[in-house]
Amino acid sequence: HQVMNKLFILLLLVSTTTLAQTTVGVMGGRTLNMDKDMIGLSLNQKWDSTDISTGIAYMAPIENLNKGRVMVNGQYHFKQFSLGGGISIGGHADTKPFAMATIKPLKHYPIRFFFNYSKMKRTLGVAFPLFMKK
Repeated sequence: HQVMNKLFILLLLVSTTTLAQTTVGVMGGRTLNMDKDMIGLSLNQKWDSTDISTGIAYMAPIENLNKGRVMVNGQYHFKQFSLGGGISIGGHADTKPFAMATIKPLKHYPIRFFFNYSKMKRTLGVAFPLFMKK
């Protein structure tokens, strides 16, 4: 997991220099079917003049931050509601697909609530930006 952590940090630093609208944020949530609290970092980019964004995140159980997964996703935005999906990557290149939905309840406030669904986990959480580049 050391390599994945370093790769994620490198991607965060390099990606914030692109031309897209970039948001670096924190996430917190709870897996509903495993009763585990989760925390993570995310980087999302909304591509200029489109309703599409891509993102990468690292999310881990609070009790063991080394047991997290890197999540790569894409979303299509319908005003304040978004649908998408992606792949989560764990140790030894263990990959799992997931679907996601997010809602931004207040138009001018950047907080988002999300629901991720995969065969193994159902996670409900909140994401809040730390840094935004427009």
